[in-house]
Amino acid sequence: AAKESTQQQSDKSSVKKSSKSDDERNKRTIFVGNLPLHCKAKDLKKLFSRYGTIESIRFRSVPIAESNLSKKTAFIKKKFHSKGQSMNAYVVFETEKAAQDATESNGVEFLNHHIRVDLAINSHQHDHKRSVFVGNLPNDVKVESLRNHFLSCGEIETVRIIRDSKTGIGKGFGFVTFKSSDSLIMALKLHDSIFNKTNNLRVFRSSKQPLQKKSGPFQFSGAASSKKQTIQAAKLRIKRKEKRKNLKRNKQDVNRSVKSQKSSQRSTDSKKNKNVR
Repeated sequence: AAKESTQQQSDKSSVKKSSKSDDERNKRTIFVGNLPLHCKAKDLKKLFSRYGTIESIRFRSVPIAESNLSKKTAFIKKKFHSKGQSMNAYVVFETEKAAQDATESNGVEFLNHHIRVDLAINSHQHDHKRSVFVGNLPNDVKVESLRNHFLSCGEIETVRIIRDSKTGIGKGFGFVTFKSSDSLIMALKLHDSIFNKTNNLRVFRSSKQPLQKKSGPFQFSGAASSKKQTIQAAKLRIKRKEKRKNLKRNKQDVNRSVKSQKSSQRSTDSKKNKNVR
């Protein structure tokens, strides 16, 4: 019993050490998104080695051509899905400072792609106050195409397309984050705009609604905002309609009052004239 207790304590200790090790490693790791499929490890080393010594590079989110292929095999043999446009990578540095410094490369054009660079611990986060949710995207959407569509709204910080974890193909929605929240006003005007001559985009303010699944399809960040804004728009239309009705009713009441006053005045004048005669 004493041996079992000691073994359990040893196992718990090793788990804690492993967890601390993973946390420490994540702080030294950056996420690099929207990499072209022909990108190689040596290309990334050339780009990021100026920030510090690189420990390792791992490619992820490879759009595989066949379901029976592993992502590693698909990457090595270059057997990518016909609709696949990009992949991601994780670059591990020897120091946290190097990783933090490397994030300044966010948004730079690399191999004809504007890449998204952030600390690995922040890779799934974005500032909702500076972001719009974009829906009804084609599955083979390119980050560059979506970026160009919103470029006139203001300086863009990142474009994130949500992709299937297994195939790497887009799920039909994503997010555009601007460097200034002022750009949202222009971006929201692109709601229902035509993208790639085929799709009418759904553009709404991004919300903090987490991913969840109820009885129906997945609810994603922006979907709740979409529904809420639709309800608010309907209420606003009703209010405006009621306001127009009230204005029309008031105008009619004023006209009736004026007519009544004129009629009364004519009657009074008529009586005065009779008395004078």
